[in-house]
Amino acid sequence: MAYTITYSPNLPKGGGWPSFYGYHPEMMVGMNSDFFSFKNGNINIHNSNDNGRARFYSEESTDGDTSIVVFTTPFIETVFNENPVEAKVYKALKVSGNSSSISSTMSTDMHSGNISSFEKKEDSYYSFINMPITDTETDMRFSQGIGVCNSNTAANSIQFDLPSINTMISIGDRVLSAGPLNNNIANTPPVFLGTITAITSTDTTTTITTTGGSTASTNDFVYAVPNPLTSDESHGLTGHYMITKINMNSSSLVELYAVDADKMKSYP
Repeated sequence: MAYTITYSPNLPKGGGWPSFYGYHPEMMVGMNSDFFSFKNGNINIHNSNDNGRARFYSEESTDGDTSIVVFTTPFIETVFNENPVEAKVYKALKVSGNSSSISSTMSTDMHSGNISSFEKKEDSYYSFINMPITDTETDMRFSQGIGVCNSNTAANSIQFDLPSINTMISIGDRVLSAGPLNNNIANTPPVFLGTITAITSTDTTTTITTTGGSTASTNDFVYAVPNPLTSDESHGLTGHYMITKINMNSSSLVELYAVDADKMKSYP
């Protein structure tokens, strides 16, 4: 894979290579405070706003060079790695800059997630960090117990011998089975039973209607987990470190000054 990188002699400890670029020129030269590069034998000036920022060789694309990607999304990538031997839950991301046209992807040594939009607060941009809803391992950290299925449980319908259930269970939550109650459920992989679409109760039973999952079995212990993509609570990402990539999704001027993460110690 080809890379275009820059060297800066002014960085601490004798200089360094601070940036990677998404364009691949045939030749580059600086002259009279301008920066030029050559592609397909044509000269291009880079320090100009005429075509928008990060839009490299747009005229080459117009001329029919299908290998040219006109807009290359600028990004920075950093690692949060304080106390590397201590597991943490990364709850939120704060970005100081001048634009809301940003998104982010994050990964730890255990999980991964993404942020599609940020909210402006006190001149910075914030967003909760939520993990993918397919991750059943960390579901247990946020689970709310419901009860044991009775013999009338069927496909997309889970029935309990209870006139009411945990009031924290709601439409949109994910329902999972921990296995039969008379087994060692701590060692049973969770089974996704679907997403709650309705909850109905009588004087003696409660029925949960689901969609998109497996069928529960009689005597299964069932619990629910809020969908992190619709819940007001941030599930966060658990890990010893977090690699964070901030994408600047605009060809206009975007300045980014600092990135910070809200985190807490994880207690298993």
